[in-house]
Amino acid sequence: MAIGAVTAAASWAEAQTPFNAGTEATSTPAEAASIGGTPTIDMITLDGASLGVPLRFAGIVAGSERVELDGRKLVRGVDYRIDHAAGVLYLGFEARAGSRLIAAYRHDKALATTAQKGLAGAGAFSFQLVPGGLNMVVGLGMTERTGDGNVLSSNIFGWNNSFSLGAGKLSGLFLVGDRQRVQAQSLYEYEKPQDNVDVGRSQFLVQEAAANLGGGSVSASYQDISKNFTGFSAVEGAGYDAKLVQQFQKERGLKRFGMGLSQVGLGDLKLSSSFKTVGEGSESIDWRSLNVAAGAFSAEYSSQRVGSGFTRFKDLAEEDRGQLAKERGMSRERMAFQYKPKGVELSFSDSRIGDGNEKSIANRDFSLKSGAFALSTGTQSVDEGFSRIGSLLGPEQQRLAREVGASRSWTSLEWGAIPGLKEPLKYTRKSLVKGENSFESTDVRLAGSNWTFESTKMGSDDGFVGMGAMQDAERAEYVKSAAGLYAPNLQYKPDDVQRFLQGAGIDRSGTRLSLTPSKSTSLSLSETRVGSSTGGAKLQQASLSVGALGLSFRKQTMDDGFSDLSRLMQFERMQWGTLQGLDRTDWAAGGKFGGSQFSFTSLTASAPSGDASHQALKVSSGPFELEAHQRDVDASFSDVRQLLDPDKDNLFALRGYKERDVRASWAILPNLKLNAFLQDGKAIDSDEEKYLRDFRLSWTPDANSQVGFNDFSQRDDDPLRLLFGNNTQLLTLTRKFGSLGTFRYARETKDYDGELTDLPDSKREYVAVETKLDPKTTLLSEQTNTTFENGGKESVSTNTVSTEISKRVGVSISDVQVERNGEQPDETKRNYGMWLDFGRGIRLSYGYIRNLADEQAGTQQQQLQITPGTVGGITVGQGQYVEQRWDGLRTKSQGGVQVSASKPFSLGPLAINTMKFGFDSAADRGTWLKEDKSFQLQGNLFKNTFGVEYRGRMHPSGIRAIDRLFTFATDQSETQKVRATLAYKVRTLPDDENIMIRNFNIVAKPFKDFEVSHQLLTNLEVAKGDALLGTITQASQVSAWKLDYKRSKDFTIGAEWKEIMDPKRPLLRTAGINLGLFGSSGSPLYLYYGLEQADLNADTRRTTHRYHLRFDQKPGPNQMFSFFIGNVSYQHSIIDGQPRSNWTLRLDYQLRF
Repeated sequence: MAIGAVTAAASWAEAQTPFNAGTEATSTPAEAASIGGTPTIDMITLDGASLGVPLRFAGIVAGSERVELDGRKLVRGVDYRIDHAAGVLYLGFEARAGSRLIAAYRHDKALATTAQKGLAGAGAFSFQLVPGGLNMVVGLGMTERTGDGNVLSSNIFGWNNSFSLGAGKLSGLFLVGDRQRVQAQSLYEYEKPQDNVDVGRSQFLVQEAAANLGGGSVSASYQDISKNFTGFSAVEGAGYDAKLVQQFQKERGLKRFGMGLSQVGLGDLKLSSSFKTVGEGSESIDWRSLNVAAGAFSAEYSSQRVGSGFTRFKDLAEEDRGQLAKERGMSRERMAFQYKPKGVELSFSDSRIGDGNEKSIANRDFSLKSGAFALSTGTQSVDEGFSRIGSLLGPEQQRLAREVGASRSWTSLEWGAIPGLKEPLKYTRKSLVKGENSFESTDVRLAGSNWTFESTKMGSDDGFVGMGAMQDAERAEYVKSAAGLYAPNLQYKPDDVQRFLQGAGIDRSGTRLSLTPSKSTSLSLSETRVGSSTGGAKLQQASLSVGALGLSFRKQTMDDGFSDLSRLMQFERMQWGTLQGLDRTDWAAGGKFGGSQFSFTSLTASAPSGDASHQALKVSSGPFELEAHQRDVDASFSDVRQLLDPDKDNLFALRGYKERDVRASWAILPNLKLNAFLQDGKAIDSDEEKYLRDFRLSWTPDANSQVGFNDFSQRDDDPLRLLFGNNTQLLTLTRKFGSLGTFRYARETKDYDGELTDLPDSKREYVAVETKLDPKTTLLSEQTNTTFENGGKESVSTNTVSTEISKRVGVSISDVQVERNGEQPDETKRNYGMWLDFGRGIRLSYGYIRNLADEQAGTQQQQLQITPGTVGGITVGQGQYVEQRWDGLRTKSQGGVQVSASKPFSLGPLAINTMKFGFDSAADRGTWLKEDKSFQLQGNLFKNTFGVEYRGRMHPSGIRAIDRLFTFATDQSETQKVRATLAYKVRTLPDDENIMIRNFNIVAKPFKDFEVSHQLLTNLEVAKGDALLGTITQASQVSAWKLDYKRSKDFTIGAEWKEIMDPKRPLLRTAGINLGLFGSSGSPLYLYYGLEQADLNADTRRTTHRYHLRFDQKPGPNQMFSFFIGNVSYQHSIIDGQPRSNWTLRLDYQLRF
């Protein structure tokens, strides 16, 4: 038996010296008082029963006290003794009840005994009633001084028990206290009213019992601590941990009771059970649990109920007290069992969460595992109207917030003991119901050693509104499953998930059979369906691969009325297309045979607007390549471009025709190549026929020689006439003679025929010789002679010399002579060119062309061009100048350039970030058509920014307009006392009139939380596309002042004044003041008053008063409320029939369920 003792008040109170145990002299009435302290006078009405008389203050300055009882002066050491530190006076005689004691003294906090818990008393003692098992505790005359001036005297007694009886133990502490107020008041200083305090009898009872039973244990506990109990230092002195004692203090007024069994054996049965409650009055929180285990069987039950009127959650010891507070009025229940004999696992669980209003969340799970067989099924429902989602645990909120009013069920089956299967049979069915409609999905998968079978079905009823109830992972899984209907591992995008959620009423299904009889052979068959109430579509696919050979088939059919294509996911529309009612069949084959390979594709499409087909064959074998196409498109098929086919543009161009073409390439010898293109076309609705033949032969006898021949024929006719015909033959010869140069020869003949052309036949011969005069100089001489069927002749002689003066400079000169017979004029052209390379991409080139024609005005063209680049910190954009001149008649020019600094640079304290210059001009016949100039400079001066811009434009009529803009902005950091942004623009109009455009914003913070701002706008700009500078100004001015004071989110006040002057509208002045309260609560309150004055004309003014009150309640998890009431009233010039005062009342309330 444990042996312990409790010394009441020893560890939590100061022992006060009894009358006959002092250390002072027996008679010291004239002892000199110490210096210092605060004087005061107490008047105390005695009750005749207390051992001592507590004064209002402790820390009495020794010798400073003067004591009277019913008018008789008392002598220290004779009539009384005093404990200066504790502030308690002890009389040496018995005083009658009702006697008045007056004590004048000085006190000092520094002299007071540091009394734990604010108590001091006359000592305490304990004695053993049962040695080692029961200790009696007595503490009398305790003094307590509270901060409000109350002086209390307490007595406490009780016992501490710790009994061990065989296998059991009973331990705890029981204390009874009596607390009374001392009738003391001040006769010296003002005494504030004293608060009411708990007095009278109180108790502290904490007991725990435990015993061994049936191989387990049984336990019980009880706690009852009066709300006015204050003797917790005695509890700590009884051996309780300080943190636990603090928790006891919090739980004053609460009662706890608990009992339980743990692993109590009844034969093979093991039983565990618990019941725990904590409450105040009739409101409590209850926990219950029951666990039963017998061999392979186990069952459990647990519940939690939180009383709707329970409020003392912050005082609880439970770590989840915050969550318990959220669940006030709610209940939780769960029951489950498991049965696990050898090789079998059977489990069931049923849980329910109630909101206290007969609405609940229910969840049931059942699973069975036996060898290779596994079955899992379950249901979950969240009642419509369940309003406590925000009170659930965080993960529960995230999972269930979307599912209010929805129920779901699921079944999953795996069976791996079926003969012939390599993988277990997998079956999954899911259902989500909301209202009267639902979404359902079913998946089946079987796999053998060389085959797999998959089937998927998903869809929802029309009007189903529960797609948003799906979890994020669930949504992604459904989209992935839908993509798999078309091809394994088909990729999708995040946007497809959102489109899936918008697809209520769309059904999807598909099956796929895949076989791999050998490593080189595979077969896949699939069918996919998609549909809605407007119709549907079906897609059948097959693919066969045998070694290097492949064959695929695709057939799509779609109802004409299927109008939900636009609601499909993006990857689905890439499969079906966007053409409503489209039926389509595709074939594809390909393979390799040794060094040869081929591919064949076939498309047949039928839509409500027409039909189209396309077949393509590609063959390659060594040096031979062949590509053939056949296309057939109805003339009415105007939306053929909507087909998902790379050849859709060609099909669109061939509407109304049947067309065939063949393209071949044959390397007959390594140096001899033939290319051919043949095309035939026939109009479907007429007899018009077209054909085209293009043969190209290239022969390279050696490295310095090349011969080419091209035969091109084109024909367009109908049965009765030739519409157009053309045959062109071209022979080319090129021969290099080493250092002597290069010789080129070409001979071309053109024959034209048909009713739609009057071009003459012609023959052209071309001879050119190019040679280098030195390593840097090239001479090129060209001669072209053309004869026409109508007798016309043309001879063109061109001689060009070009030389490289240095690596960065070069020039070229050309002379062109054109001679013609008949009335056609001869021409002489001279071309001069020069280029200069500055490096880093910048190259300046100059060209000059002079053209002289017999008896006609000659022409001259000059061109100066610079390519973009960066050099020396300067970036040059594309620039050019072009001038064209007709002798004595006309001169036309155009030019422009852009130059800018390539990187920031500094000029002392100035940091230049941007510097740009631009010029663009055009002139004709001595008149400026365009002249645009621009300059921009932006930089920083310390933490301030500035800018200068210039822009000038000239109209073809000769008028000019200019903008000059100056900007300046200070440091815009919120910590700055003054912030400003200033923009000042001077616009010069064509008549030299200047308009000042201002946009000034200045904000000042003279002291904390206060802000004043001013804005000035004059001559505002409005975009206008046909204006010379792109904008026009409005002769208006806006001046505004604003004051804001934001002490906190709970108190903001602001005022604003604005004046608007516009010649087209009346003068308008507005002013307003607004007040915001309780912003940090999430439920702000706003008050506003505004005044508006408008001058309707010189003699008429209208005044408008506006005021309102608005309240927006902080939105809850399931509801939202806002309130607005306002008034608009008019003064002066009220329109006939218009009410003077107009009230608006608005209530918004939203309830989510």
